[in-house]
Amino acid sequence: MVTFFDFQIALRVVCPCEEPELLRMSWERIQKGAAATEDQYGSSLINLNRLALLALKFQDGTVAADTFQRLGNNWDKDTWREEDYFKNSASWTTTVAVMELNSRNHKQKAEANLQTPEGIRYVAAFEEKLAPLVQQCVRANPEDREKFEFVMAAAEDGSALPSWVSRPTPIEKCLIEKFGPFPTSAQKRFPIPSQSPYWVKVNVDPAKFVVASH
Repeated sequence: MVTFFDFQIALRVVCPCEEPELLRMSWERIQKGAAATEDQYGSSLINLNRLALLALKFQDGTVAADTFQRLGNNWDKDTWREEDYFKNSASWTTTVAVMELNSRNHKQKAEANLQTPEGIRYVAAFEEKLAPLVQQCVRANPEDREKFEFVMAAAEDGSALPSWVSRPTPIEKCLIEKFGPFPTSAQKRFPIPSQSPYWVKVNVDPAKFVVASH
């Protein structure tokens, strides 16, 4: 029953404006509430419009794209206010959904590499090269202590390939920015992989770098 309330509260709060209190809610619980509401009462164009806007607010491109597809051109003026906002949002989420799907595939490849002895050795060497960059980002973001999974691929020469994350932590964003679209610095070089691209996943705990950063 609680999930119903989560979705109903979110429906009342969400709007095409700034509402910081919304992001304090659980997106997972809101989605469960939306599914439970539809199971019990059937689909509603208004609820679908609001769900699409909620997915935008929580930066979930996959859910947003799926909901926009279900909506078609049935936009709700009270939800979006302007048709252009609805159409531009639908177009944007299609692109983001593809990127999120690629991101999940890359993570799966990185996790598969970790199941091999070669992958375990490579990640250890990768972490050694990554550590100084994490330390720099910890210094630049002293308030951020959120743990995260860092997924990236190494090219055949050991350079980092461009990466994308939907909702990066400040430190993760800092790391991604350090590599840039065309990393050439020796500082950004990683061990030569056996194949390219070679996907790697590293669990980063910023708290472990606090002492080292002073």
